[in-house]
Amino acid sequence: MRGLAGSYTRLHSLGQGGMGEVFLVREEGSGKLRALKTLHPHLADEPQLCAMIRDEARLIAAISHPNVASM
Repeated sequence: MRGLAGSYTRLHSLGQGGMGEVFLVREEGSGKLRALKTLHPHLADEPQLCAMIRDEARLIAAISHPNVASM
């Protein structure tokens, strides 16, 4: 998938909503499975929304709990 840090192979859609879609992807090199959230194209040009998604990713990455999958 283009525009990402790293290379991923999209496997299938996990779900979608009003803001975007989440895909199951495989990280090239490590082979790890990841969930990748994408914005609908018409929302990708909204700076505030993009900043909100980046903040959400940082917060989720900081969670460390045995019952929560890591990023």
